[in-house]
Amino acid sequence: MTITVEERHTDKAALADMVLRALSDWFGIEEATQDDIDAADRLPMLAARRDDKSIGFTSLEIVTPGTINIHAIGVLPDHHGSGAGRALIAATIDRCRQQNVRLLTVKTLSDASDDPFHAGTRQFYTAMGFAPAAEIPDLYDPRNPCLVMARMVDRI
Repeated sequence: MTITVEERHTDKAALADMVLRALSDWFGIEEATQDDIDAADRLPMLAARRDDKSIGFTSLEIVTPGTINIHAIGVLPDHHGSGAGRALIAATIDRCRQQNVRLLTVKTLSDASDDPFHAGTRQFYTAMGFAPAAEIPDLYDPRNPCLVMARMVDRI
């Protein structure tokens, strides 16, 4: 029942596809979901496993030499609350430290939207030490205003 997180080098798009399509309440716009799947295939990926089954992932993009952005993160619904998301964030922070990266960012739907699923996502990120850094109302589209959240990686 232990959750492990490892870097994944193969079948990255397949894992992203499986997880993101199971999270249609968060990833319900087909074009955006496909973009996240395509990006996962080319970006570094960390995968969460439980009992030899892949249950989640995060794909990471280097923004600057000192900043990594979580491009996408997801955990299969049956494993929400299991600690897999926390394990993925902790492994991402460890990776940042190894690469002398000081800032970790993530984009999500801002609270200007009343979406209850993303409200929980923002609570999760806040519990993981992220704070709102910027709101970009038109990054996605006006109905889906973006919130950039950030945290220093030298703090857990």
